[in-house]
Amino acid sequence: MYGSGYYTYPCAAAPSISFSFGQTFGEQWAISPESLNLGKVSSGSDRCVGAIVGADIGINAWILGASCVDPNPALPSSCSTFPN
Repeated sequence: MYGSGYYTYPCAAAPSISFSFGQTFGEQWAISPESLNLGKVSSGSDRCVGAIVGADIGINAWILGASCVDPNPALPSSCSTFPN
């Protein structure tokens, strides 16, 4: 983990990440490697900071922001909360 709940990964091997929302939506919503990458941990590092943050906000939900919404025009144009 990096900073306040950010996860890191090897820049040369971005993870494949997608979400699905129960049976209502029958497809996977992928986050592209470009949208996932917030940049290197520090200059010269081989680790990148992912655009996924773990936080206990007191509710049982996932909050998906710009990293999920921007590359997927089929999703709502503003950030949305989807219960898990």
